[in-house]
This record gives sequence, C-alpha cells and structure tokens, in this order.
Amino acid sequence: MAKIRESTVEIKRIDEKLDKWASRYLVMPQPLVETNQRPVFPIKISDLGAAILTSEAPTARTPVMAISLRSPELILNSHPLDIYIYIWSFGCLMFEILIGEKVLALMPLMPGCNIDNRNDNSLLQMHIILGPLPENLHARWARLGKYFRPGSMEHYNSMIGGPEGIPSPVPNMEATVRQALPEEAEVILSLLREILNYDPLKRPSALESLKNGFWDGSG
Repeated sequence: MAKIRESTVEIKRIDEKLDKWASRYLVMPQPLVETNQRPVFPIKISDLGAAILTSEAPTARTPVMAISLRSPELILNSHPLDIYIYIWSFGCLMFEILIGEKVLALMPLMPGCNIDNRNDNSLLQMHIILGPLPENLHARWARLGKYFRPGSMEHYNSMIGGPEGIPSPVPNMEATVRQALPEEAEVILSLLREILNYDPLKRPSALESLKNGFWDGSG
C-alpha cells in the first residue's frame, strides 16, 4: 500500500466536504509499481493438432495441423501416423523461434485453394530448403513429373518445358542458420538435422532429442 500511495495524490474538495462519488486519489504517471515475480515454472508443448489416445489406431483419422508444420509422411500418407509427426513439427517451431522465420514459408490454406498444389509447394520447399526427397517419397508423389525430369533431382519448370533447373529462390536451411547465428550454427544444425529427417523412424524421440548437446551447450 505504501508503494501505491507514493504514486498518487490525495484529492479533496475546496470546501472540504466529503464527496462519495469522487475518487479519493489521483494516480500520477509513474513506472509500474514493483510486484513479486511469479515462480519459475516448466513450459510444456501443447497439442500440435494430431493428438490421439494411445489406444486409438494412428490412422483412424487425419490430423488437422498447421500447413507449415506438416511432415512429409503426413502430406504423402507414406507412413502410419505416430508421435514422430510431432517431432517434425517441433523442429519447424524450433527453427522459427531461433531464426525468426518459418522453415517452410507457406500461406494459410484459403477457401477454394487446390490442396494438391499446396502439397506440391510444401514438398518442393522441403526439396530446396532441407535437401532432396528420398526415392521412397518420390514414388508416393503422384505429380512429381510436373517438377522434375525422370531420374533427375533437378527442379525444372514443366509448364514452359525449360531445359535448365530453376534457381532456388531461397537459401537452404544450413545457409540460413549459419548466416543468422554463425557462432551457434553447428550445435543448432546438429539437432535440426536429426529432428527434420525425412524418415520418421530415424527422428529422435522427445527424450532422445534432449540428449543432444544443443541443450547443455556441449555440442
């Protein structure tokens, strides 16, 4: 109460009569008064859109997830859905928190937008930013021929029949991290490479990812 009084001025009527409708104090412009800080508490990652009961079959429903957080197996339905789609989403969020931009720069899905084009855009950005997709994912991508020549990993424009590859409009993940955080780049990339692995079975679990040197600075 003493601290509050220090930032206020008492108000009285000139005739010194009481006015039950008037404020007793005028608060002066001051920095916020000191308050006790809340105790430190753990931060937990909430549902990213694909939570299911452990007793529920992973393929029982299609998860609703932010476009930019979808893993390749979710887009191509190339692997039974499991906890590792969460690991991928966490990697995308981690990149955004550290670098300040999304790893996959995708606009929200608007009404009437062709989902096939949106899926293709996601996969093309993965190819450019994270590295070429493996053959098993190519086999699941029905519209692959629109963007790549047979047997080639070089992206080209099939609409104009361009013989040359299209220059990448954005730098890959490694170049972006090295430019933004050159001193910490190696340890950050060591974790992102594990988490953003195209093969869900090769991604670390949440517990395994905590053993990476990124968290204790030993990487």
